[in-house]
Amino acid sequence: MRVSDALESLRSRPLPLLAALAGGLALGFLLALASGGGASSDPHAVATLVPPPTAVRPVAAPAAGAGAPESESAGAPAVAGAGQVAPAVASGSGDRGRAAVERALARGVQAAQRVAGPAEAAVWLDRWSTPVLAGDTTRSMRMWSMSKAVTAVAVLQRQPVPPPDLEQALVGALTRSENCAQRRVVMGLQQLAGGAEGARGAFLDVLARAGAHAEVSPPIAPPEASCRDYLQQHAGALGANALDPAYQYGTAMWTVGDAIDFAHALGGGAYSDAGARALDYLALPKAPSREPGAQLSTDPAWGVGRTFPTWEVAYKAGWGGSGTGSFLVGQIAVVRRGARWAAIAAMVHPTQQPSADDPGLAHAADGLEALLREIAAQLDRTVGAG
Repeated sequence: MRVSDALESLRSRPLPLLAALAGGLALGFLLALASGGGASSDPHAVATLVPPPTAVRPVAAPAAGAGAPESESAGAPAVAGAGQVAPAVASGSGDRGRAAVERALARGVQAAQRVAGPAEAAVWLDRWSTPVLAGDTTRSMRMWSMSKAVTAVAVLQRQPVPPPDLEQALVGALTRSENCAQRRVVMGLQQLAGGAEGARGAFLDVLARAGAHAEVSPPIAPPEASCRDYLQQHAGALGANALDPAYQYGTAMWTVGDAIDFAHALGGGAYSDAGARALDYLALPKAPSREPGAQLSTDPAWGVGRTFPTWEVAYKAGWGGSGTGSFLVGQIAVVRRGARWAAIAAMVHPTQQPSADDPGLAHAADGLEALLREIAAQLDRTVGAG
């Protein structure tokens, strides 16, 4: 069964059966890891994975009166619909909740600094009109693999049911952060958008819909030699165009403010069905890359996956820059509990530069998790069980 078919099947089933399916999927995933972690004769073969029933869904309008022990007053407005900006929350208790999250962000940035190095972070709770931010919010940094969430939305806007080769590439890019799979996604976007310039415009349009921006710099480049075989084997309808030059979206520059704007738009339904499907993919369990030379010395669920145990999470990590003096680890996420949800963006710049692009080195993942634990603890208090 294809991923898209399995998604529709899951969505139509009652919750008790979904829970049973989730348990079976989790067991199957663990057994697969125990039997080799996906190390098949074809290092690029992607198993068909199905999002768990707890996958975060964009919320168009939370139930009126949803519980909010600390952050909101009883009559707080609901989140805005697609393409709209949520109205400001009522003053009083809402302001106190916002201030508490802002203090937690400051504590988190300080914690990351002690563990690894300078950091930035932002949180945008569903009913707020604007996010809260901490750290150097003017710092411009590379998107790295966080860009994969943006290209996924751009593709799904144009092709809601991708062909198998493209869908497998989306899974590999978003769950294993595989770069050859991401290149296949980008080539699919180029085919759908009319070439490299059309794909660049589609990428920037996704961000602009959120009020965000990125600098995608030329030149376009051919694929890395290590990806040529993969692209030819998974070309599908691309044919010879699978090896065309393309922009390098991972090296695009943005700020933590751009990152939180995009995450909030994704969680709030600004991208309609395309955003919902992207969240489904982002909620799948994370796994190590199978690409030669890829290195990951920490738990694949590092970051949001380990620091928000009582929340439903959909997230994408990005990291890179070793050997340049500007190594970065970062994550964007949408987390949900009941009718409440929040968008999160967090980045850490380790003072100690690692020897390889590996978030487990230089205490990078540790620093990010120290930051995220402060956020998670405060959101637990702010949102409570509502």
